[in-house]
Amino acid sequence: MKIILSYYESRLRKRGQKLLIKARYKQAFRCFSKALKINESPENQFHLGLTLLSLQRYVEAETLFRIVKKRMPENEINIISLGESLMMQRKWDDAANCYTELVKGSPRGTAFQSILNIAEDVALREKYVRSRELIAQAQTAVKDNHLDEAITLLHQAREYQPQNPTILHNIASILRLQKKFPEALPFIQQAIKLDPQNMKFQNNLLLIQRKIKKNGS
Repeated sequence: MKIILSYYESRLRKRGQKLLIKARYKQAFRCFSKALKINESPENQFHLGLTLLSLQRYVEAETLFRIVKKRMPENEINIISLGESLMMQRKWDDAANCYTELVKGSPRGTAFQSILNIAEDVALREKYVRSRELIAQAQTAVKDNHLDEAITLLHQAREYQPQNPTILHNIASILRLQKKFPEALPFIQQAIKLDPQNMKFQNNLLLIQRKIKKNGS
């Protein structure tokens, strides 16, 4: 029986991870919830917390990330996720404490200094959260096939974080869905300038360039 449950839990977890990557958060939530009932492992708790974070259920996500932190106190990804859940609740001091822990304790500490600076700056942190909220609203609009609304929301998010490459990439992706390939091109090019190592961005650029070439635009 244990072997069967272990196999089922593994399948649920792997399926949940695939769904999470595809941004199918509600389905991922169901998979990870079932997996967690079978095995209350830190991995299942973390992935369920990550799904809740994506669903904007920040209080529940924080609870799970804190449980994982007690069990795996040095796990950087979990601490980053905990910090994000706290930022989105505007628990500024708690979020700053998470990032301070990473800055001081991680071999890659300097990489976390920028987000710590945001958490400690009254103006920057509010812009950060507002931008994240608008990005989440845009994702919902895309799922509902309200693409023009999604682009409007992303442009609003861009006003708060003009150098955020994810926002630029998302605008390009929606324009590509609308077959507005020449309009999408400058957005994806700017995103790549800001994050040149991002393969997802690079692949999107290739798709857009092929469509432009094919259409003779």
